[in-house]
Amino acid sequence: MGINLDESQCEKLRDVYTTFYNLWRQQFGTIELDDPRPIVVEAPYTFFLPLDEELEALKPGDFAKLIVRSIPHSH
Repeated sequence: MGINLDESQCEKLRDVYTTFYNLWRQQFGTIELDDPRPIVVEAPYTFFLPLDEELEALKPGDFAKLIVRSIPHSH
């Protein structure tokens, strides 16, 4: 099940996305992904990090939790 778009519709969707993305960046800045390994060292019993083998097995389409920080920090 999916949505089939022709090239014109894809281009319009890309334009909408680009416009939204640029407005978002103007309002809130950009984002950066944090490295979770220092958090695990500080809080090994409360912060779960998968095994290296599990991380290496990730592929496009898999779900993963990320730590995202806004730059500059949002209000």
